[in-house]
Amino acid sequence: MKSLIAIAAVTVVSFAAGQVAAQASADKPPTASVSYADLDLSRASGRGALQQRIEIAVQRVCPDRPAVHELRNLTVGAQCREAAWAGAQRQLAAVYDGRSFAQASIEVGSGKR
Repeated sequence: MKSLIAIAAVTVVSFAAGQVAAQASADKPPTASVSYADLDLSRASGRGALQQRIEIAVQRVCPDRPAVHELRNLTVGAQCREAAWAGAQRQLAAVYDGRSFAQASIEVGSGKR
């Protein structure tokens, strides 16, 4: 009987811990790291490749474009993409100015913290 109670208690605690972990990751907005370590940013082709990588990261981080009748989700997706690009543009400016070249990556996120 004691072992049955112990197993039930462990199951409940494990389930509760899983729920807390899932909520914590749900509360944290998704991000993506975009590496440019392999690109020559002094060339237009390297800068273009980096822009494409950032665009792919923005699409991964922000919600998909909803159906036409889901206007609220359309607004949320557009705001997310706008915030993600704004954050990426600030980092790109620092990279192109030579202020943060050593990081070799751009962090793309929705801007919600």
